[in-house]
Amino acid sequence: MQFIRFLRVVCVAALVTMPIVALQFGTTPLTDLVRFVMGSPHDRYAVRLTWGPEGGSHAARGWLEAAQASVMTPVRLKQPQYTFRFAREAASAGAIAVTLRRGQRYVVETEIDGAGAEPLFIDVLRNEGTTATSVAHAPEAGGPINVEIDADGEYIVRVQPGLHGDMTVALTMRIEPTLRLPVDQASRRSIGSVYGDPRDGGRRDHHGVDIFAKHGTPVVAAASGIVTRVGTNGLGGNVVWIARPMRGETHYYAHLDRQLVTVGTRVEAGDVIGLVGNTGNARSTPPHLHFGIYTPGGAVDPLPYIAS
Repeated sequence: MQFIRFLRVVCVAALVTMPIVALQFGTTPLTDLVRFVMGSPHDRYAVRLTWGPEGGSHAARGWLEAAQASVMTPVRLKQPQYTFRFAREAASAGAIAVTLRRGQRYVVETEIDGAGAEPLFIDVLRNEGTTATSVAHAPEAGGPINVEIDADGEYIVRVQPGLHGDMTVALTMRIEPTLRLPVDQASRRSIGSVYGDPRDGGRRDHHGVDIFAKHGTPVVAAASGIVTRVGTNGLGGNVVWIARPMRGETHYYAHLDRQLVTVGTRVEAGDVIGLVGNTGNARSTPPHLHFGIYTPGGAVDPLPYIAS
């Protein structure tokens, strides 16, 4: 019953907010209806072109084909800036491909010249081989995109003005970490061992990164969360586990000289949770923090989360 009510709400919303499609409801595919109600601004515009007064026109078909073609032939950049020039006479779209890692934040900023009344659609899509799935989009008038990446892979930034767009769009893109380095005053140069390095003569892999610092340096929470475990084990020595329930992640802090939190404590990013040490199997190494990130699927590389 709840699903039926949901479908009714979707249909009513579509009929109210989609007058052009509603007039042709008898021939509109359900997928287009769902795209219009729940999709991105680009999706909604594409549906309006398909089923509106210009549907089937040469110009409308050209716009839709340009959107698809751009995703198949993106530009691969070596620099973080790129400028697209769009002319009113020809429907076109542009796209840029970038490889991103889980835990990174991808930021796209735009400068627009000559937009006028035409909309501008900027989307970040994940390339999945034969398809590309939307993960973020800017408002129709343009504007920044700020998206946290949840899976390694190739991503595509597609830029396309409305059907009669005549404008120049300059993009500036950057990649940032989403977490703070969990050792006070550390930098990327403080990281001396990375995810996947061999351990115990190759019998196991390193499931984290080692951040070196002086004995007793404060260890801080890389993100807000709830302390779920404080204890000692053979490999990690004095350890702290902090869960991020809404992200499905648990952060592991090991080799601490001392723990300074208790189970059940809510911590914010930057709160001190312990001190750098070399407990556990790190007694023969310089003091450092072992920092790991675990998901339901197992350990993931923390480096993209904490260092750009």
